[in-house]
Amino acid sequence: MLFRSLKTAAGRQAALDLAMKSDIVVENWRPGVAGRLGLDYKALSAHRPEIIYCSISGYGQEGPSSQKAAYASIVEAASGFANAQMEINGADRPPTSGTFLGDSLTALWSFSGIQTAVIQRLRTGRGQYLDVSMLESMMFMLVNESHAALVGPFLRRYHLPLKTTDGYVVIPPISAANWEALCKPIGHPEWNPDPRFNSVKARNENWFAMLRLTETWTSRHSMDECEALLLPAGVPISRFRTLREAFDDPQLQVRNALTTLQVGGAPYLIPK
Repeated sequence: MLFRSLKTAAGRQAALDLAMKSDIVVENWRPGVAGRLGLDYKALSAHRPEIIYCSISGYGQEGPSSQKAAYASIVEAASGFANAQMEINGADRPPTSGTFLGDSLTALWSFSGIQTAVIQRLRTGRGQYLDVSMLESMMFMLVNESHAALVGPFLRRYHLPLKTTDGYVVIPPISAANWEALCKPIGHPEWNPDPRFNSVKARNENWFAMLRLTETWTSRHSMDECEALLLPAGVPISRFRTLREAFDDPQLQVRNALTTLQVGGAPYLIPK
């Protein structure tokens, strides 16, 4: 079908005809636009009550902020996410939005809602309307931060990068088995029974001291050396890779997880 402007009667009719043949309709106009076009859930479900309709917007379809324009960077700032990340990083200003989590997380929650609605339709024959907000999608991931904001400060365990001679690694010794598996191969078995680290409560209370102690070892070794020694011992560890390095991971090749698109005559590698 050739593209037709929704500003014309013919364009709106073409969109309506397409919707009437569809199981699922997704729109991300500003609230109210779909209604003015005659393409909202009320209009479509009157003809097809089994239709699943998902509206995605910055702040939701109702409320005082519903008409505000929103992008990923906007909701990352408005949700408290950017400030939370600033506190974790120990920075003096919120980080610049570059990964656009507001977009990707909202897409995931939308997919989850649509999938649930499909299951309901299989059981009942009825469709459903989904109102997905980017702001709420971001806030839903801030579990620890919500606790701190509503209840007060509490013990938090960040998985901090540990310095090596040529970069950084992350080694989160979450369990007793993790900690014991780490202490043995690096030549410090005495760290395991240390009263600061010999129980879940003690490790939680001395979490950052435990990481700083671990860094006294990692800082004398390369990322290759850290992984070569700790991975066979069953220690959870990863170097901090660039995306280009991640693309070259043989694990992704074995799983056929990437595909190549031709963009402007040039190959472009993306996750499937």
